[in-house]
Order: sequence, then structure tokens, then C-alpha cells
Amino acid sequence: MTGRRPLVAGLLVVAGLGAAGCAAQETEEAVPSPVVDTVPDGAGATTEGPTVQVRSVEDGGIVLVTTATVLEDGSAPVDGQLITGPGGCLALDRQGPPVLLVLPDGSELRTGERPSVTWGEVTVEVGGPLRLDAVSVPVERLDGLPDGCGEGTAQQALVVGVGDG
Repeated sequence: MTGRRPLVAGLLVVAGLGAAGCAAQETEEAVPSPVVDTVPDGAGATTEGPTVQVRSVEDGGIVLVTTATVLEDGSAPVDGQLITGPGGCLALDRQGPPVLLVLPDGSELRTGERPSVTWGEVTVEVGGPLRLDAVSVPVERLDGLPDGCGEGTAQQALVVGVGDG
């Protein structure tokens, strides 16, 4: 019988370690990763080309900027947080100056307790994480931009294509 005692004691130690590991897993909280711009400098940027005609809708101090223009060349994935930037315009926070967001025509702005924007099948609340494909264009190429929208931004706008998001 003495040969079984070390085996039983060994099983109790292993079971105790397993239970301690489970307890540690239950108390650990996941630390969210920081919002990072995944587009390398210059990628997805279009510096030359025609102006992009934009329209805007303002509701409750939030401005949604849209365009019917589809820019396909230079589209790249971008991560960030949807915010209201300078002039109340929707923008993307990429841990630097905010970048003006230009969504496709037909996008809808909803204000109130939880402001959000919807385009296609995508709905994102202001303050929420956002991953989309977009083309970066200089703010000066945007025709029809409301006063204040481009001020204090990264001087670039992210133009989102129809169905991107």
C-alpha cells in the first residue's frame, strides 16, 4: 500500500495546480490592444488626381461627410476608433491627429444617446473600433467640405468605397 501513496499525492498536487491555473484564468482581465494605424506611411495615399466632390449632413453637432466618388486605386486596410473630430466631423483616431472619414453616399448618421453611422451592412458607434479599406487623399482635394472639418486633422482624409468596411 505504501507504493500507492506517492501516486495519490502526486495526483492531488497535479489537480491542485490545475485548479489554481483555472482560478488564475478567471481573475485575469484581457487588456485591450492599443488602436494602431496599420497602413504604412504612404500606402493607400493618392496625392494626385481630380477633386473629390463631397456632401455633408449635420445632426446634433455631428457631421457626416459622404461622396459618390469611388476611388479604387490605392485602397488599404486601416484600423482606428471612430470619433467626432474637428468641426464635429466623423474621423478616425489612429493615435495621432484625427483623420477625416469620408463615407459612401447613402450612409446614415444616427444621433442621440449612442451616435452611430451605418453604411452598407456596417454600423459603428462613435467611440467604437473600426477596421475598413480606404484611400487616403489630401483634404485640399475635397470639394464641398464644411468649414472646420479639415482643420486640426492629419491633412488627409480616408475615402471609403461602397461595401468597404
